[in-house]
Amino acid sequence: MSELPGRSCPSFDATPRVDLWCACPADIDDPRLLHAYRALLSEAERERQDRFLFARDRHRDLVTRALVRIVLSRYADLAPEAWRFVPNRYGRPGIANPAAGLRDLSFNITHGGARVIVAVARGIQVGVDTESIAARPAPLAIAERYFSRDEAEALEALPAALRQQRFYETWTLKEAYVKARSMGMWLPFEQVAFHFEGERHVRLALGASLGDSASRWQLSQLWPDDEHVVSVCASCGADTMPSLHATAIVPWVSEAPLGFRLARSSTAAAMPAQAQAGRTSVRSK
Repeated sequence: MSELPGRSCPSFDATPRVDLWCACPADIDDPRLLHAYRALLSEAERERQDRFLFARDRHRDLVTRALVRIVLSRYADLAPEAWRFVPNRYGRPGIANPAAGLRDLSFNITHGGARVIVAVARGIQVGVDTESIAARPAPLAIAERYFSRDEAEALEALPAALRQQRFYETWTLKEAYVKARSMGMWLPFEQVAFHFEGERHVRLALGASLGDSASRWQLSQLWPDDEHVVSVCASCGADTMPSLHATAIVPWVSEAPLGFRLARSSTAAAMPAQAQAGRTSVRSK
């Protein structure tokens, strides 16, 4: 199989851009399609998949790995099965293929609730995280360990009915940042703090020990539906909000523009009027 006929490679111009490719593994159950997906995987990926205890986890991992390979082939002249990945010193996967044109291509993976999302960008670092706010009760007690004092106090000050949503809004932002840094849980979460200022603006504050500047990061928080929150962190620099393009995809079968409500960003003044007002549909070219 190859990419869908008539689908061109997404184009990147001078404006920073993040593409979000969203799949629902539970909706992908064609045995022939799943067999074709598995043929794309490396031996190590197949062995890893087989170690999952539950069938649903093996299935999600299969769809995720195939999604990454098929999506990345939209950005380079490389077959899905030809991609090679290697973990960095923190265990985060990166592209290992030697082609020069791939050096500035970055991607990140997240899954939460029913969704798997692959974020792709060129020339910038990107991290993405999603959670279902309804799948399970928020582990509010861990805020004492992983939230800054200001974050924990702000969470505690909210009415009880609002704490679950704010916990996941904060947590996904933290995850998106540490994933953009390609360091994961190696970074101290309590030193990565987010301040919700009004309904549309969120501000990042970093501890001095992190050796990073908050001004080089742009944050976006999206809602594809009433249950899932998606946070994106991109190294676009001050006052430059990335263009966000979302696609619902069944790899090798179908693609469609996916509407998101852009709830808040770190550059609220730059949010398009239609995004501030409500749901905006963003399209992959």
